[in-house]
Amino acid sequence: MTVVEFARIPDLETTDRLFVGLLAKSATHWDLLDFWRSPLRFGICWTSGEVRYALGSAGLLAKSATHWDLLDFWRSPLRIGICWTSGEVRYALGLVMSKRDHLRRLDANAYRGNAVVHWTMTMRDRRTGWLDAMFYHHFRELLTHSLFRYAIACPIFCLMPDHMHLIWIGILDSSDQKLAMKHLRTRLNQSLRKIDVELQDQPYDHVLRPEERNETAIVETCDYLARNPERAELVPLDGYAEYPYSGCLVPGYPELKPFQPDFWTCFDRATAYLRKNGLVVEFARIPEAGEAGESE
Repeated sequence: MTVVEFARIPDLETTDRLFVGLLAKSATHWDLLDFWRSPLRFGICWTSGEVRYALGSAGLLAKSATHWDLLDFWRSPLRIGICWTSGEVRYALGLVMSKRDHLRRLDANAYRGNAVVHWTMTMRDRRTGWLDAMFYHHFRELLTHSLFRYAIACPIFCLMPDHMHLIWIGILDSSDQKLAMKHLRTRLNQSLRKIDVELQDQPYDHVLRPEERNETAIVETCDYLARNPERAELVPLDGYAEYPYSGCLVPGYPELKPFQPDFWTCFDRATAYLRKNGLVVEFARIPEAGEAGESE
């Protein structure tokens, strides 16, 4: 084991050994978690599968099925650690595995059919400088091929300076999000390596449970994801719709815009039509997103 100082967090991504050390420090709260908004003095934190937990003097105060925003500590495959407060600053100390300690996945069937999954892809060493208008449009091109090939709709994606978020919804019984993600990541890395950047070994995923898949819950999840640029202060409050690197993609419907007033009506009609007729309709014109024929 080697002690890792907070400033040397990126080293965790380039070694095959175990590390223990100060992996996270926040002078504000840790997003979403009442745990960090409470006057915590000392607690423990650990990982069970894909879920992160934190336990303090008042009981289980935090639980996250994805990463805890802003902190590399929670984007790593944490096993166990301690967390505490000193004044207004929160700290976490823990043990992480090397980049080759592969994340556990659910059974393959959880990613097939009409599954709804929140995917997160992070750049190795948290590299920045790759995100610009040219990459955004190239990303859309690659995403189009992956989604068409595996019959998936993406109601929202958000490219941040050092990571990417996507919500994927399977369209057909044959849809397979694990294969689609492998297809996309392979081609993204082929492009990124040309500018000396690459993705971390594995994406993080959260397969939405049945209670998270009703229409209201999905809309709220997409809205939360779309507001990532606000939380990172890349756009003003309520200016998330102006962020240039967010979008949506449904194969065959390039005119869909995620923040248009009737987006969800158009999205539902488009995906309903594709579920009924498939992604390839021979000798037939696919109706436009707002046409009544899609709901028949």
